[in-house]
Amino acid sequence: MSEHLSTEQRSSDTVVEEVFNYKLKLLQIEYEQLEQTIRSVEDRTFVIRGWGLTAWVGLVAFAAQTQQRSVLWLAFGSTLLFWLLDIFFTSNRIVYMITAREIEGFLNSDALREAFDARSLHRFPTPQLGVVWSEEFLRTHRKRIMVNTLLKHPPVHLPDLGAAIGTIIALRLL
Repeated sequence: MSEHLSTEQRSSDTVVEEVFNYKLKLLQIEYEQLEQTIRSVEDRTFVIRGWGLTAWVGLVAFAAQTQQRSVLWLAFGSTLLFWLLDIFFTSNRIVYMITAREIEGFLNSDALREAFDARSLHRFPTPQLGVVWSEEFLRTHRKRIMVNTLLKHPPVHLPDLGAAIGTIIALRLL
């Protein structure tokens, strides 16, 4: 009988170990995916900023050459559109960064050692992306994150602001 329990206990321990290793691997994959996604979003926002400024310069130059004020309004509108796209993508990057920081916090805390000792990641559910992108999370945090993006990262938006002010000045001059 004790031999049977011993085998059953070993089997249970093996399952616990396999589940722990599986969750640990998921955590690693999730962190790597987050880092890759953050870099990708940063690249995307850089391209969007370039498009925005290129469109603005082209439209302002065309308006100056043709003396058409209506084109300046189009330049102003395109600046606002690219600015909103920039805020959207930057806020998405921040959401990914929040999740990455949670993982980093876990990996740099005593909770990691406790998880290894207990062979359980119950205090840190994986994967987290489903939680971060849930409708409830976005409903409660999206607006706050976008406003914080706008207020906490003003240097990012200076080219857009400069383009908008430049367009307003050009409208007054034409």
